[in-house]
Amino acid sequence: MKTANSPKRISRNLDNSDDTTTKVFHVFQAFLNGWSGHRFNAERELHDHCLHSTVSIIEKKYQVTIHRKWVTVRGYNNTPTRVKVYWLSRENQFRFLSNLRNGA
Repeated sequence: MKTANSPKRISRNLDNSDDTTTKVFHVFQAFLNGWSGHRFNAERELHDHCLHSTVSIIEKKYQVTIHRKWVTVRGYNNTPTRVKVYWLSRENQFRFLSNLRNGA
């Protein structure tokens, strides 16, 4: 899984938004920069405690599809734990950025 790139990389493209300091915006920037991960990665890397809720908000607010699949990771006491891995496809990244540049 990729780790989050600097969210500042795309922030200048989204500066017209009035919510550039929110958790949702920060997580969306990470997805646009190629981040993928599950709830435990999001907690450590993005400081998001409820990734599933944030993903839902991003999909509705920015009209993109965040892909997901179930995986098993080691949880508490190395117990197998099922979590979903989330990512934004390249196609959705380009579509969103293209629409942003074109004023859509």
